[in-house]
Amino acid sequence: QLDLIDSLIVEITPFFSEPSDDMDDSWKHGVLFGGLAEIGDMFFLANSYKLAGDTLIDAALKDQQAWELFCPAVYNYRHAIELYLKALTGDNKKKHDLDRLYIIFEKMIINQFKTDIPDWFKNLIAAINRFDPGGTTFRYGGDLDRGEVFIDFIQLKRLMGWLSHSFQNIRRHQGMPDANF
Repeated sequence: QLDLIDSLIVEITPFFSEPSDDMDDSWKHGVLFGGLAEIGDMFFLANSYKLAGDTLIDAALKDQQAWELFCPAVYNYRHAIELYLKALTGDNKKKHDLDRLYIIFEKMIINQFKTDIPDWFKNLIAAINRFDPGGTTFRYGGDLDRGEVFIDFIQLKRLMGWLSHSFQNIRRHQGMPDANF
């Protein structure tokens, strides 16, 4: 009898709801979103997607679910890169072209800091863009029209950590605050 009542309550309880008057810091099972709470910092959002990619990679390695989790993990990393580039360059176009964003970013780095971008940095963005130029391959699937390739999760996560750290350093040098969680 209790399972039936519990099931009914779960079925009729929405996951989007008005905030309760008794909400306090103990409510850790969700987030308060909207109203005065907004995601106004694209860099913070990029960090969120990077963290989601890290979390999926960790789960895939721990539970041997590499095949089940590689598309969402790589998609989250790709989207994080796109958002980092947009946040730092101020580009708000609803296009997903990493090549175009990278060219704008590289010019900005050369002009602002009088330095070149390291090869590993360039190569990571180029490699992800080669496999997913429009931001849809890892989101919707499909045939890649190329031979097999091995995706090294440990190396990918390591490089994304370096990339994220580098973007954060650039942001600091631009005089912007850290976008930590």
